Amino acid sequence: MAWQKSPPALVESFVASLPEDTPAVEQRSMFGYPCAFVGGNMVTGLHDGAELIVRGCADGDAAPELLSDKGESVFHPMPGAP
Repeated sequence: MAWQKSPPALVESFVASLPEDTPAVEQRSMFGYPCAFVGGNMVTGLHDGAELIVRGCADGDAAPELLSDKGESVFHPMPGAP
C-alpha cells in the first residue's frame, strides 16, 4: 500500500512549529516527509498523510507504558520494524 502525502497545510504547520532559534534542530525530509533531527537523529516528523511521529525512547519494550488511550501507538513503518 502506497503512503499518502501529507496535506500542504499540515506540512506548513509542522515546519512552523519547529524552533527557529535552536541550531541543534535541523529540519529536513525523510522519505518525502518533513522531519526534525537533533544530533543527526530523527526526533519527530510527519508520515503517511496526517500521522505525527515522535521518538520517545530507544527501548521498544518500554514504549507501551508511555502510550495513553488517545490513539497513540508504536510506529511501524514496515511490518516487524518498530
